Amino acid sequence: MKAEQPAEPQQLRVVHVDPAAYDHLVKTGAFPDGTRFAVAFYSLKTDASDGGAPLYAGDKETFFALEVLDTKHPDGRRFYAFTPTQTTATALPAGNSCAACHNAHGSVQGTFAHDYPLVMRLIQQRPGSR
Repeated sequence: MKAEQPAEPQQLRVVHVDPAAYDHLVKTGAFPDGTRFAVAFYSLKTDASDGGAPLYAGDKETFFALEVLDTKHPDGRRFYAFTPTQTTATALPAGNSCAACHNAHGSVQGTFAHDYPLVMRLIQQRPGSR
């Protein structure tokens, strides 16, 4: 009997953060207020040429989002969503689905830092951490 396989992911997210904000996170365990995350979303493709089925990013960005940590905002963050043809965007309204998900499921200030084991290990190994 073949073991049941989890569903394949449908997208790859590439997250960029300012190196100074990352350094602050590693030193203190928290991002500074105003930290910006640029997130590019790509569809996934499968490459079975070597007999396996490794996944890789498709050749076109499907979506782009900017997240800004903002302690004065009701959600603690602001999100800006861009389609591939947009060059400007306004902040999504308070209570939007992105903020609700981050606030419900995020680990470090509502971010998905837990998806990055090295980041979590560095935070946990810093002096004074539990």
